[in-house]
Amino acid sequence: MASAYTATQGGGGTDSVLEVLRREAAAIRWINAVSAPSPPLSPEVGLAPRCKDGILLCKFLQAIDEKIVPLIHDSKATFLVKENIAFFIYGAEDFGVPPYKTPSIEDVFLEKDFITVVECLEEIGGLMHKKRAHWQHARTNVDAQVSSEDHLDTEPFSGIPLLYALSSNETVEFSAERMEECQRVLKKHRFRRDQYRPRSASQQGVTDPSSFLKAPVVERKKNVPITPREPLKLSAKDLLYVVMIQTRFRAYLQRRQMHLRNREKAYRARVAKELLETEETYVSDLACLLSDFRSPILENFRSLKLSEDKVRSVFAHLDTIFAYQKVLYGDLCERINHWSDDYIAAKDPVLAASQTEPGPSSCSTSSPKDEIPPGMVRNTKKERVGDVFLAMTAYLKLYTQYVQNFNTASTTLQDLKLQSPGLCKLLVECGKSKRAKNKDISSFLIMPVQRIPRYALLLDNLLKYTPEDHPDYKDLSEAVTKVKDVANYVNEKAKEAENIQKVLNVRSQFQNQLDVKLAEAHRRYLMEGDLMVLDETKRSKEERRHVWLFNDLILIGKEVRPKRGDDSKQPKYKCIRTIKLAFTSCHSMPDTHANFLDAFRLNNADLAVPLVRFRGEDAIEKTQWHRAVREAVEVSLQQRRVDEHRKLERAQRKARTAKKALASRFLTIRQNPDLATQRFQGKTSDISNLSLLRKRHQEKRQPSPRSGSSQTSTNSSESPPCLSATVGPLRHESERPISTGLVRQRSRSVGLEDKPEYSPNLRQSPPPPRPPRAAAASTTPEASPRTQPATDIAESASMPSVAMRKHASIRTTLS
Repeated sequence: MASAYTATQGGGGTDSVLEVLRREAAAIRWINAVSAPSPPLSPEVGLAPRCKDGILLCKFLQAIDEKIVPLIHDSKATFLVKENIAFFIYGAEDFGVPPYKTPSIEDVFLEKDFITVVECLEEIGGLMHKKRAHWQHARTNVDAQVSSEDHLDTEPFSGIPLLYALSSNETVEFSAERMEECQRVLKKHRFRRDQYRPRSASQQGVTDPSSFLKAPVVERKKNVPITPREPLKLSAKDLLYVVMIQTRFRAYLQRRQMHLRNREKAYRARVAKELLETEETYVSDLACLLSDFRSPILENFRSLKLSEDKVRSVFAHLDTIFAYQKVLYGDLCERINHWSDDYIAAKDPVLAASQTEPGPSSCSTSSPKDEIPPGMVRNTKKERVGDVFLAMTAYLKLYTQYVQNFNTASTTLQDLKLQSPGLCKLLVECGKSKRAKNKDISSFLIMPVQRIPRYALLLDNLLKYTPEDHPDYKDLSEAVTKVKDVANYVNEKAKEAENIQKVLNVRSQFQNQLDVKLAEAHRRYLMEGDLMVLDETKRSKEERRHVWLFNDLILIGKEVRPKRGDDSKQPKYKCIRTIKLAFTSCHSMPDTHANFLDAFRLNNADLAVPLVRFRGEDAIEKTQWHRAVREAVEVSLQQRRVDEHRKLERAQRKARTAKKALASRFLTIRQNPDLATQRFQGKTSDISNLSLLRKRHQEKRQPSPRSGSSQTSTNSSESPPCLSATVGPLRHESERPISTGLVRQRSRSVGLEDKPEYSPNLRQSPPPPRPPRAAAASTTPEASPRTQPATDIAESASMPSVAMRKHASIRTTLS
């Protein structure tokens, strides 16, 4: 195959007439292959006559990138033809062609210089070669630097032929008139190229054009005052030339600004048209979902043995969304169908707004003094949709509720399919309707989730081509901000929903039971394909298997025949092995052996034992799989370390809490020896919280109804409230008395006054011995350890002085 034209080859070479004509013939052959014009271009006629209206050049760019040219005018009007050529020039600059390699409008329209058109086409072909070569290098080289904007899954300019030069064996005959015309154009082109094209510094005799824009560098001495230069003296003829140059340059800037404005206006009209078309399709799909899918299921849910509540939960919030979308579609139709009209019919719904809020739009080309045609009103909403979407933002909560319920709805629908085989048959029949177009119900249910990000993208493109002085700019910018906030949330949920759907589809392809639960919240589907697999833990042969890669798991399956009665067209598999990536490491195999060619291996990360070896068909497939698996293994290992660190922190936190609770319990028992003989039924925090026990004791000072002794209650009533004690058996630890170092003696049992005595050595005294169970079960107060007199404990302690007793009684009263 002939060598490709690169940027240097396109601009250099021998400037002979024959060489120029051969380059033009290669460009003509490329245009015929890309855009397929009717009739095709011929090297005998040349490129200039067919390109003078700009339509062929714009269609050529649209065939390469459909979004690079906003509009193509089919009219033969001069200003529309020049606008087509301007769209081609600005589109070439957006593609990456330098401005000095793009033709001017006069070069194409007046057929002055077709060689600049050929050079522009060669530069576009060279850029396409570079982008495709970069994509191939990124796929074959693992260590290649890949930006986030590169899409390695899709080949750039897929299906578009590239530009190649004519080989030496290909001969093209040209007439004498054609060669004379080319020689005449070539002389002018050489002069323009030598004057305006930038040259390298190594080329002698050629002055750098940028040097004319730079001021001369003058070395200035220090401490020397700067004197103003004398004004430049020009003659009247020189001033005339200066004024003429300024006038032409300003006219050029005005024309360029006008073309850019027209290009932005064309882009706005194109985005608005796309917005209306997608909205019409979206409303039609919602109507199909409700009428062709939901209605038949609700009519037959009893015969299908389904729950009506579960069926309605799958289609929740869709009625409200559909009602609002119909209103939004009607408003967009009124605006976009009269997008560039200065006047609209009086029966239009915006008549009231036109009469109450008069005012000419900045986009209107007519003045307020123009006469309005009969039966028409001025269109004050010309080229404006921002207010419509600004009012829409109040209803975005409906989509938020739907998105929050989408994952549950998808899981419910999958369960209903497994529960009722008749539902699957009914859904297949519903998908055969005219509006459904053989689509699955899942593709309809996900449309509301995908719609909000689509709104954000379209409105962002519309704002991109809206000038700041446009009347719709303020409303549109506010609407874009609000829609993007909701779109970010919806976009995350949409990715989760798509991932769940893919995981469920993978699970439905297996006929046997898997070792792991595939539908997990954290699991993400990455890719799948056929590879040669060798299980190195067993002595088996290398066989072709289907491999699924997730973010933390690899599934290896073997294709089997579907079961009888299974009408699904998707293949069925049997799971051979599952590998968790968090415990593995990925290594590329050297190409030193035939078995290791285009192969990589998974090893056990802890034991360094080989597990499985994978081999692709070629180096590209091997590199693609190796990169994906290696990145998934790194992420899984990092997540494993994070999970282990969290588990360790959680265990340490529990240990600290238990240690603190035990220390507090020990301190509580040491301060209150009576609590050591009591069995608590509450939580550890209730046991260890001494202040909580005191509070509960203060709230329940009254004697228990099961005290059983009238004498004890009488004595309690005679004593002060702060010194009263509870005598009977207690049902809960919060009802038990708390000893604070004051021994309350009961007068009836010991024959003394109900007066507290202070015992400083009470805390050091050992706790009373626990009686046997038979004695503890006794109902008499004398046999119960809880009613044991405190004289034995008081006698074992040293008797304090009278002042200490008085001080203790004052403290008790104050407490």
